[in-house]
Amino acid sequence: SKGAVGGHAAVTFLSKSSLSLPLLKAIWTIADSKQQHSLNIQDFYTALRIIQIVQSNPNNYNTQAGIQKITPQLVNHFKDTPLPPPRFDGISLPNTTQAQTSSVPAPSPAISTNTNSSLDAYSMTPSERSRYDTLFPTYSTKNDGYVYGNEAVALFSKSGLDRQTLRAVWNLSDAPVDNRLSKVEFAIAMHLIVCISKKNLPLPTTLPPSLAALQVDNSDASSVGSNG
Repeated sequence: SKGAVGGHAAVTFLSKSSLSLPLLKAIWTIADSKQQHSLNIQDFYTALRIIQIVQSNPNNYNTQAGIQKITPQLVNHFKDTPLPPPRFDGISLPNTTQAQTSSVPAPSPAISTNTNSSLDAYSMTPSERSRYDTLFPTYSTKNDGYVYGNEAVALFSKSGLDRQTLRAVWNLSDAPVDNRLSKVEFAIAMHLIVCISKKNLPLPTTLPPSLAALQVDNSDASSVGSNG
C-alpha cells in the first residue's frame, strides 16, 4: 500500500544492520505489530529506533535473555536518550531517527539502489522459487514438510559440486539448525547450488541478505500462524 515498505524490501534493508536473525525477528514482530507483512513509515522508524538501541548496547541484547528485552516498551524507555545513528552496511542515514517526515523518503532509494547493486547476484526470482517449490514434494519423502539429508544429498550431488561445498550450502540454508530443510530452506539451498554451479558465483561465507530475508519472512510466518 502507499507509504508502506513491503516485507521483503524492509527485511532486506534491516538485515544490513548485521544483527542476528533472532534479533531481527524480535524487532520485526514489534514493528509489524499489525501483522500486515509490511511496515508503514511509523513502523519503519520503530524498527530503526530499536536497531539503534541494540547497536548502541550490543552486549545487552545479544543473548537469549537479551532478546526477551526487545519489547514495545523499549522505544519509550529510550525516548529521551540521544544515541548514535543506526549503522547499515553500505548505507548512510541522516543523523537522526526521530519520526521527522522530512527525512522519511531517504530509506526508500537506499532500499532500491543498494539492494540491487549488492544483492542481485544471489536474489531469487519468482520463477526460480516456483521451480524449487515444484521439486520439493519429490524429495520430501516423509510428507512432513521437510527434506532430510539423504534425499538432499541425492539431489544436490547432481550439481557436480564437491561434498565440502554442498555441506557449506546445507549449513547456510538450515537456519535455525534442525538438520532438515523446510520448503524455504530447500529453495535457498537449491538456489545457492544453481548460483555456484550455473552462474559461477562464489560460495558466500554468510547467507546473502536477499536469501536471509526469505528465512526471516518464513520463520516469522511459521511462528505466527503455524497452527492457524
